[in-house]
Amino acid sequence: MQAAATKKADVAIFLSSLIENSGKSRKEIANESGFGKPNTISMLKTGDTKLPLARLGSFAKSVRTDPVQLLKMCLREYYPDVWDAITCYLDASLTSDELRVIKALRSATQSPYLVSLNVEEREHLDNFLKLLAKSKTVH
Repeated sequence: MQAAATKKADVAIFLSSLIENSGKSRKEIANESGFGKPNTISMLKTGDTKLPLARLGSFAKSVRTDPVQLLKMCLREYYPDVWDAITCYLDASLTSDELRVIKALRSATQSPYLVSLNVEEREHLDNFLKLLAKSKTVH
């Protein structure tokens, strides 16, 4: 039972941080997310209520966060049995930042295949990816 309480606090802390850093009032976030009352936003911050998955997309947009990351976090905490059953399928889902990188690569190569890169371009890409892998920055 203790583990569930810890996980609950993790999502509540994350949501609270998103709300506080959004620069928006509880009323603005509530309106943009489709919640009837601003007190729902307060309840999300404290963990007194779960973020309804039906509102996850509009909430993520309102507080400027990645909906895929938020969905994974909520599923892992709110529905651990469901998460365990579907996680192997969701590992392939991309965050908005990951999708931006892929779209940029496809645009640069004019192809969905990296094989179309020449040797020099491939070396630059490999060096860039190695640099990212070494980065200790967490976002």
